Amino acid sequence: MQAFLLVIGLILAGILPLPLSAQTLQQVKIQTVLDELSQSDDTTRVLNLWATWCGPCVKELPHFEEVFQETKGQKVKFILLAVEDSPKTVSAFLSKKGLQAPVWFLDEAHADQWIPRLDPDWGGEIPITIIINQARGQRHFHSGEMTKEALQQAIHHVSSQNK
Repeated sequence: MQAFLLVIGLILAGILPLPLSAQTLQQVKIQTVLDELSQSDDTTRVLNLWATWCGPCVKELPHFEEVFQETKGQKVKFILLAVEDSPKTVSAFLSKKGLQAPVWFLDEAHADQWIPRLDPDWGGEIPITIIINQARGQRHFHSGEMTKEALQQAIHHVSSQNK
């Protein structure tokens, strides 16, 4: 009981941070993703496809979280799209990592059908990142792990260029 009260006291004093609450995982079909990417407003959308079993994916997630936090209030929307077999795996991962950027779970079984709909030239490897701004006619496709700097530069380029 004393240990519990000590922890509560440290949290209230601001010495120990409160754990971040896990977000609700939104399960979507590929059409929902395509609809989001095709929005014609002047918002830059950052779509990252990842999985918990993918080392480079997990390594780059903190970069996406940092840039998500840095761009709050700007016309930038993040979607971290998990391509896993089980939403439970993703939910458990999110509980541990405390990500605040929106995470969607792609509820599609046949990758051979949805992959070409997302990008006809993409072979299905992850991680990939698509940064798009329909109003500006700009699209950036990146295959492989992204550094924070590369992500920031790509967002800036897509957000600031015109047709």
